[in-house]
Amino acid sequence: MKKFTAIIFIFLILFSGCSDKSSSRPSMKLTMVDTELIIREIEGSKITSGKRKGEKAKELMLCYDIRLKNTGDTTIGRMKKQIDEEYFPLVNVSLEPNDKLKTAVKEVIGTNIFNLENNIGHEIKYRDILKPHETGSYEFKYYLGELGDEHIKKLGSSEEIFNELFKLLEHSKEAVLVVRIRDEVIATFDIDNYN
Repeated sequence: MKKFTAIIFIFLILFSGCSDKSSSRPSMKLTMVDTELIIREIEGSKITSGKRKGEKAKELMLCYDIRLKNTGDTTIGRMKKQIDEEYFPLVNVSLEPNDKLKTAVKEVIGTNIFNLENNIGHEIKYRDILKPHETGSYEFKYYLGELGDEHIKKLGSSEEIFNELFKLLEHSKEAVLVVRIRDEVIATFDIDNYN
């Protein structure tokens, strides 16, 4: 009887340890996705020729506004100290487009704006740390070019340009949001399926 009780006791300890381990794993939920094309003025830049000479230059951006919630009981993205006493985030968030979005972008700009090695202008802002049950804002902005750039003019008339940009916006959610801690993927979200 004592042997049987000891076996049960050991089993409960092991089971409790496994439960604690699984409950501490990162858990995230996608709570909002919004995409838009915006035109914004380029600070300190003016058009130098043509009918619009002297006007402020404007650029076209593809923007993503995303919200992620930490649904677990542990903090995601703790900071680690480097030797030089500076801190760096352990969490990384990226957008990975599928073929439809890549094609739509290439028809407008001629290259893959999501490949950061192409040195196309971009801005990325996101929360390095998410406390338990906290929601964080994640913004991605990709530069498509200045209005009047040759690659945009090649799209044709104003109506044709509008149609190509509309197609780009229509396919803008054909992508996967990937969340990593260091090199380990902790969550993926197909943003096209988000309702």
